[in-house]
Amino acid sequence: MADTTLKKSVLSQIENQPERELVEKALVNGQQHLFENWDERENTYRETLLAELKKIDWEIVAEARQVLSAGAEQELLGEDEIQPMMMRTFGEQEDDRMDEDEIGRQALIDGKAAWLIPAGGSGSRLVRVLDEIYDSLPFKRRYRVADDEMRTFDEASAKGQLPISPVLGKSFYGLFLEQAVALGARVSRMPVLIFMLSDITRKASIATIAGHPLYEAVRNAVVLFDHGVNPVLDHGRIIPQDNEGHLVFSGNGNGGLFKGMRNTPLDGRDNIYKWLRSQGIESVGFSNVDNPVADVILLHMLGSHEKLNAKLSFGVVRKVDAEEKVGMIVGLSGKPHLDKIEYNLFPEALAARPNPDAPERLLFEHGDVNVFIMDLGLMEKVEHLPLCLYRDKEIRTELGRRLGVKFETFTFHIIQQTPAATVDVKEILREDQFMPTKNSVGRDSPATVIRAICTRNMRWLTEQGAQLAVQGVDDTLTDYTALC
Repeated sequence: MADTTLKKSVLSQIENQPERELVEKALVNGQQHLFENWDERENTYRETLLAELKKIDWEIVAEARQVLSAGAEQELLGEDEIQPMMMRTFGEQEDDRMDEDEIGRQALIDGKAAWLIPAGGSGSRLVRVLDEIYDSLPFKRRYRVADDEMRTFDEASAKGQLPISPVLGKSFYGLFLEQAVALGARVSRMPVLIFMLSDITRKASIATIAGHPLYEAVRNAVVLFDHGVNPVLDHGRIIPQDNEGHLVFSGNGNGGLFKGMRNTPLDGRDNIYKWLRSQGIESVGFSNVDNPVADVILLHMLGSHEKLNAKLSFGVVRKVDAEEKVGMIVGLSGKPHLDKIEYNLFPEALAARPNPDAPERLLFEHGDVNVFIMDLGLMEKVEHLPLCLYRDKEIRTELGRRLGVKFETFTFHIIQQTPAATVDVKEILREDQFMPTKNSVGRDSPATVIRAICTRNMRWLTEQGAQLAVQGVDDTLTDYTALC
């Protein structure tokens, strides 16, 4: 059936004007295949499809289709275009730390800062190897709660629900919520904590967050909202999930937060930006849900942000080696802003280049770990972010397997809309602030993160004069100092 005939046939059977406009957007964006045999479709298919189409941001779909049509890939920058950015190492911050801590503390007392955690990701990759994860943990007798919880973690779970704390097996969600409460107790004011959820794992996430024993007491300071989804494409056409009207979606990336915060949050409050302003919030911090040791508001980082009147403040860590898979905050020749280049787009030779002033160290030594603070006014102005496409992803549907294209945006690209002079970049200690839980087993896995948390906590105790003994895997007791 010709496109014009198809359009007339479909629209003639839809009386609701918003739904007619929705169908027209889908057809203009090349999705005629979803309306084939419309006359023969049952009402349940039509209703389901229209509900699915309402989730779609058609401007982003049009942009993705244009990129696919042009065959354009993200250009690799040349080595001569990339420059190290100005930053302060942890040691260089020492003289200012007490002052910045106090400024950050006062900002919390005044209610100027909130913290946002993107938490919509699925934990499906970790589910497949739960037994291996548990078997690799040290001190198994002490993980009884974690044991019970981990075995109920399933394919429908959000990553933020994974039990990760030593001994009690608290989830990522629980750790961040309790940390915010502890911080609020120290300054006599509960900081606003924002969880960005997704349509895919929303129900599971809310069950864990709202089910926490402390949630009811602090719920007025907790904001929950969805960042949205994008359809998965095959040659520019949206992939159906089944013959019942459902479509294949994936998360639209944490960059969806800027539009998502203009919407009403899940608890019915007003536009989130307006609500934050009504609370006196001026800055919003950000850290990944799978980094359980990222501080909910690092005081000296917030204090520096306030002191310098910065629009953006990034915390970076010293890389383990040149090959570590972290993005880089850099300067670009001829550009008024800094930028972040993901590890897979960063020139290998440049990543390995030694610092001419200190050959034993790397020229690009510090990596970005998604711990940063944003000016609320800057966030409100974001209308567009670069679209990142991921091709040839295997998609499983009830109609079979096929290859599709996923696309998303990232929050950190806000740096491209910020003058370099208003961006503060400083080193934070990875042993205190960066323990990513990315893999099922091996490096950056739950087992290694749990061990790292134990080591950090024991180090903190010994620094305060405590004498510790740790239980080895063979049940022997070892003096901690000697073990280090």
